[in-house]
This record gives sequence, structure tokens and C-alpha cells, in this order.
Amino acid sequence: MTRIVGFLEGVNGALNGRLYVKAGGAFIGAPSKDLSFKVEDGLVDIELPPCPAGMPYFVDWKDAGDITRLTYMERWRVPSISEITIDDARGVSRQGTLRQNVARKGDALENIALRNELSEEQEKVRLLEEQNTKLLRQLTEAESNAAAAKGQAAALAANLSQAQKKAHKPSEPVVIKTEHVIEKRIGPDSLIQEIASYQEEIELLKQANTELKDEINRAMSVSTHFANLHAEIDRLSNEKRQLLLRIDQLKSPVRQSSALRNEAIANLDKLING
Repeated sequence: MTRIVGFLEGVNGALNGRLYVKAGGAFIGAPSKDLSFKVEDGLVDIELPPCPAGMPYFVDWKDAGDITRLTYMERWRVPSISEITIDDARGVSRQGTLRQNVARKGDALENIALRNELSEEQEKVRLLEEQNTKLLRQLTEAESNAAAAKGQAAALAANLSQAQKKAHKPSEPVVIKTEHVIEKRIGPDSLIQEIASYQEEIELLKQANTELKDEINRAMSVSTHFANLHAEIDRLSNEKRQLLLRIDQLKSPVRQSSALRNEAIANLDKLING
């Protein structure tokens, strides 16, 4: 038996799963069935019978919980010595390993691009949320000012009503001249001044109402912009979820055998078998 030691990586770093091995043909000492070895933290320490030059072992591995189909892409040559490393055993399939490394590099580049795009989208969402908070604060202040103006208008209207009632009360008749008696109702000076004061308040109230209308219009505009911001935030949030889903998919790539790769493996097997 030849001892094989080394380190294997899974999808997310050090392999924590199982290593699968099957003989490439019938030879003396070949295992009668496929073998499976438990691997923790990527550390491999197994023993296999030596194999002839033209009959390497077919090898594959999966992380725990991975339900993808085994492809047995690796070809391990186990010589008749006491101990070798995994890299020595994998020397038979360096071309296939190179193809896998190139594919993994492409996935890594795509992963980096998606992470950069996600970072940009997150920054957009952050800026929109800050603008959203600012507009919400302005809208709250506008609504508060509108409520205060309405209260002030109601108070002024009540005071005006009271002044009008006082103005319509009949005053005591005043008799003038000795020969002719004429009754004339004259409002008190203080009442006239109060009415003038209320008329001035009415004018101020009209100006305040005009300003209130303008402020309400601005508040409505802010509300519309606020709704548009919510829609934009929802859209960016959806894009963010899609990007996160894509990144998760790239973190757990599914190893599949393309027609070209299968053809290359078949050609390699033909060369090995002579």
C-alpha cells in the first residue's frame, strides 16, 4: 500500500467532505469497489494499492451537503513506494487540472466584478436613504407648520367673529341740540379701533394663508419626490438581492463536464491506454 498525504480545497476553502476514488481498470490489488474517504479541514491521509502506468485512479471530491454529480475529473498515478504527496499523484492529470483552474479563475473574476457592482449599488441605496430621511424630515416640518397655521387661522376667525358681534350691538342714544332731538347711534372709539385691528389681522391672515398654500404645495412636491425615491430604493434593493443571489451562486459553483472536456478526457485515456 502507498500512503498519500496532502491538502485539498473545496468550494469555500479547505475541503470538509469526502474524497471518492475508483480504479481505472482491473489490476493486481485493485479495489473491488469504489472507495470513499472522509476529509476534514482539507487534510488527506489515505492508503491505496499501487496502480500500473496505464490504469490511474479516477478521483473526485465534494463538500458536505453538496448534491452535485461526481465527474471524476482527476487522474491519480500511485507508484509502488511507501509514501507520496497528492501533488505527485495528480501529476497524471495536470492538463485537466489546468482547465479547472482557468475556469475557477474566470468565476473569481466575475465574482469580483459583481462584488464591485454590488458595492456601487449599495452606495446608491445609502445616498438615496439619506436623501429620503432628509426629505421625510422636511415633510414632517411642513406638515407641522401647516397644522400650526391652521390653528392660528381658526383662532383669528373666532376673534373676528366676536368683534363683529360687538360691532352690531346698539349703543346708547345721544341727544344733541336743544330745539331738535336727533337720535344717532355712534360706535365707541375703542370698538372702532378693535375692528381696525382685526381687519389688519385679517390681512395678515390672508398673507399667512397664501404662504401656507405655497408651503403645502412644496410639501406635496416633496411627498411626490419622496414616493419616487421609495420606488427607486425598491428597484435598487431588488437589484441588490439579485446581485447577492448571483454572488452566492458563484461562491458555490457546480462542476459540470462539457462536451469538449469529456472529449479531451477520452483522448487522454486513449493515450494512456496506448
